[in-house]
Amino acid sequence: MMKLKQYLKQKTVRRDEFAKKIGTSPAYICHVIAGRRNPSLDMMIRIHDATGGLVDLNSWHPDLKGGAK
Repeated sequence: MMKLKQYLKQKTVRRDEFAKKIGTSPAYICHVIAGRRNPSLDMMIRIHDATGGLVDLNSWHPDLKGGAK
């Protein structure tokens, strides 16, 4: 499991490219990474799916067990 910021850096994915892939704005991605916004469950699932499961629900809510399935 990794955080979204780590994923984007490790995979050399630009924030604007990732935002487009999951159907949101680059500004939203910046806010999520900075911790100014918490993603909705729907957005967490989109992020999970777009990262192949490398970024999961536990990235934002460590008390959840198992992440998104």
